[in-house]
Amino acid sequence: MIREQPPRKRNPLTQQRHKKDVFWQITVPLVVLLLILFALGGLVIASTATGGGTVSAMADTALVWMALPTLFVLLVVLLVLGGVVYAVMWIINVLPPYFKVAHDWTAKIAALVKGYSARISDPVIEVRARAAAVGKAAQRLRDDVRKLKN
Repeated sequence: MIREQPPRKRNPLTQQRHKKDVFWQITVPLVVLLLILFALGGLVIASTATGGGTVSAMADTALVWMALPTLFVLLVVLLVLGGVVYAVMWIINVLPPYFKVAHDWTAKIAALVKGYSARISDPVIEVRARAAAVGKAAQRLRDDVRKLKN
């Protein structure tokens, strides 16, 4: 039975550095992005409420902002698709020698199966062929005997 070791204590310096990195690399960019979005939303509301812009222009702006997440998702899908195409092209260049090895192995296996099936079936075919030959000879002999009686 394997005993689990108790978890080791984390290095406090490493943990502090990790928290600092999380703050600067994740929290700050998200907060800045949210502030920019709220500021833009406030500008749209303020310009529509004060009459600085027409409702149609604000609707067009809102439509663009609503389309941006979809375009981002499509960009990610396009990048993934490009990666798949690159991987397929790489695989097409790398795999032919391995396909040759696999083809050689399947040819060897096919030859072995053919040889073993011939070893198994040839005696049966031989016996049936001789039995058919004996039957045919007996039939000719009977026919010859009938001709002689008549």
